[in-house]
Amino acid sequence: MDDETPEMEKLTQDMRAVMAAWVAEPNNALLKQQYRELQRRYQRLFLDFKRAQRDGVTTG
Repeated sequence: MDDETPEMEKLTQDMRAVMAAWVAEPNNALLKQQYRELQRRYQRLFLDFKRAQRDGVTTG
């Protein structure tokens, strides 16, 4: 994607895998915790990426 770094793409794949497992086991607190942590990491990377774009820094 144009709006993701390679690290963000990897996190997206990880989030999808954990989400699929969590959907299969909705009461699994560990999967919920893992998904939320991945989501937080992705959000930080996304905000850093957008900030860098705004400031004219090339990433990727």
